[in-house]
Amino acid sequence: MNERVKIAVDSFRNGYNCAQSVLVAFSDLTGFKSEDLLAMGSALGGGFCRTRNLCGAVNAVGILYGLITKTDDKAKAYGDMQTMIAKFLMKYGSLNCGDLLKGVPVTKGCVPQERTEKYYAERPCERIIEDCVKILQEYFKC
Repeated sequence: MNERVKIAVDSFRNGYNCAQSVLVAFSDLTGFKSEDLLAMGSALGGGFCRTRNLCGAVNAVGILYGLITKTDDKAKAYGDMQTMIAKFLMKYGSLNCGDLLKGVPVTKGCVPQERTEKYYAERPCERIIEDCVKILQEYFKC
């Protein structure tokens, strides 16, 4: 396991959401402190604030792309991101947290679930986090 993947997976295992975990693994390239990236991603877990919409790890890929490239060229950004996201879609078939967590019971409310071994075992989140980190590493050659 490479260092960025280790940081991301360890962060997830320590209670951070999927977006926070991917974001913090690239703090050295963003110009932001880890705590600022963790704050940026705090509402993005569970498919955007536990609504099971856009996967937080995927959301973090887009945020990091912008923070690292600093481009405001939408055509370039859309093209680059579509290339990266195509790799994710080839493997998982969806960007939607609800689809990715198919079969995992939905819990209501704003309070994140307790992190237990069962929680980690029934979710593909660690693999998804790892793959999002690797997609970014491939793009940024880091």
